[in-house]
Amino acid sequence: MDVKIFLSSTSLDLGSARERILKLLSVIPAELVHMETFGSDETRPADYSLEQLRECNLFVGVYAERYGTVDPKSLKSITELEYREALRMLNAGRLKGLLVYMLDTSATWKVEYVDRDVANVEALTSLKKEIKQSHTVTFFSDIESLSLCVLKDILRKIGIGTRVAFRPREILASVPLARRGPLGMEHYTERDAASFRGRESEIASLCDLVQTHPLALLIGDSGIGKTSLI
Repeated sequence: MDVKIFLSSTSLDLGSARERILKLLSVIPAELVHMETFGSDETRPADYSLEQLRECNLFVGVYAERYGTVDPKSLKSITELEYREALRMLNAGRLKGLLVYMLDTSATWKVEYVDRDVANVEALTSLKKEIKQSHTVTFFSDIESLSLCVLKDILRKIGIGTRVAFRPREILASVPLARRGPLGMEHYTERDAASFRGRESEIASLCDLVQTHPLALLIGDSGIGKTSLI
């Protein structure tokens, strides 16, 4: 099944989080649907967003301290409308997964990113309460941990796992090196892959590192083979 992921959140406060999540998700075989790619259309914003959501089979909802742009027709924020449509799709068996993430109440957050409108605060509080009662929620305190959690959950939902997602590309046809003699500092490509073996343990170690650490360093002397290993 083709995977289409819809990312839902407010943008003013979670813009950098959205950027990081989308960057990490770009490594997996899936189509990403999000407001940054909507462009212009004659349809009302809420209606257009819901139309895009209905074409997806995975929903990622991220919620912090802003209710978002309110649709004048329904008097609900577009973010809430997206969640409710995703919930309807899930109950109808049209979603593979509905994943939700909330800012931890103990996390440090900029004051300008906190909604001050009384009606919005009440609506957001009610929405969060409903979501927490209906789903298993991941609470985040920083953008990096949030984006890694989203990536891991998506990989789990689509059933490929992080080790498979980050493994080296398979070579469809092994072509032996045309050159003779010992290997040196020549330029190698995927056509030469059959001539390089014995790095399975190093590959496994790197896969484990990128699953559990936001930053993994590969350090070694010049010419030792760092680039070919990556």
